[in-house]
Amino acid sequence: MNFARLTSLLATLALFLLGLAFVAVAVVMLSGVYQGAGFPVDFSAFWAEGQLVWQGRGVEGFDKTTLNDTIALDPDYLQTQYLWLYPPTWAAAVAPLGLLPFWMAWPLFSGFCLWAFLRVLNGPAAALPGGANLLLAAPVAVMGTLNGNNGLLSAAVLVLALGALDAGRSVRGGLLIAALTMKPTLGLLIPFAMAAAGWWRGILMASIGAIALALAALALLGPAMWLAWFEVLGSSAQLIDGGGVKTHVMVSWYGFARSTGADHVSALVLQGAITLALIGLVIWLFRGNRPTYLRNAVFLMAVPLATPYAHYYEMALTLAGLVFWVASGAGKHWIDRILLAGTWLVPIFGVITRDPPLVALIAPPLSTLTLLVALRTGKWA
Repeated sequence: MNFARLTSLLATLALFLLGLAFVAVAVVMLSGVYQGAGFPVDFSAFWAEGQLVWQGRGVEGFDKTTLNDTIALDPDYLQTQYLWLYPPTWAAAVAPLGLLPFWMAWPLFSGFCLWAFLRVLNGPAAALPGGANLLLAAPVAVMGTLNGNNGLLSAAVLVLALGALDAGRSVRGGLLIAALTMKPTLGLLIPFAMAAAGWWRGILMASIGAIALALAALALLGPAMWLAWFEVLGSSAQLIDGGGVKTHVMVSWYGFARSTGADHVSALVLQGAITLALIGLVIWLFRGNRPTYLRNAVFLMAVPLATPYAHYYEMALTLAGLVFWVASGAGKHWIDRILLAGTWLVPIFGVITRDPPLVALIAPPLSTLTLLVALRTGKWA
């Protein structure tokens, strides 16, 4: 069996399993076998916050007890707890999902995120062995779709924004960057890249768009929502230090350090040094007339490494970076293929093992090594 045939079969299996999961959950929820309003996947937090927004109680989503009471998991799953740490702009964006029953809202949102990810990468994915089927069958795509988080969507929006800015479409690119402010943890490197590239109109449009989104959320949800979010931001470090956020599924050097026994401050110092180095790298990448695909490949790989709290589903960005790397002409050497295979596979450890925390221990070194190999072997002139 050749590789193209294998990836086709894997992609078909992935679609079958996703469809089966969505249908099975709908059946058990509609039949009353499952005694709960939500289901133990990440999307439950989005859905519950949407419900609270429509009830005029959106600000209460920041309260862990209220959020989980709204999700109302089956008693057999009550050990699963969720948090709401997103800005009001994302609360406004997911509000329409709260109008739908969970079994309907979940596949609609997750399916859209998967479609967007595959759609924007369809062109460069043609260079992959197996093409877009390799993306569809990727563990980060399947798991991200099942969990219903927004990692795939974030990657799709950033890829679209880079394409628009590279093509001189400053308005479109800037507004897409503005949309990414709904998940600000991924935006650490973006201003440096845009400034280094001289995308000043894009920066202007991103600023206008971000302000417009913030004002829209303010009008829809009220000032209390913003005040509560800033309060949550102030206490997030203590929350993470106290174990309120799972470090074993992080793919940052902060997560790596915590998983090897480092304390919160030491892990942040290491992460800070990595982030500063990546900022310098990004400025170098975007100042010169670099090959677009290769430059964007390294940038996409760098984004989840630059933020302390990137989770396994943010490796959709790393995978997108690998797609552009292969499309730039890489992937022919044996080391390239090993790195591609490792990055494709490693997110699965985020859900199959917690002790040892393999994804937190493997993903940061692997992603960093891949980035360095891309820098070392890339034809930058």
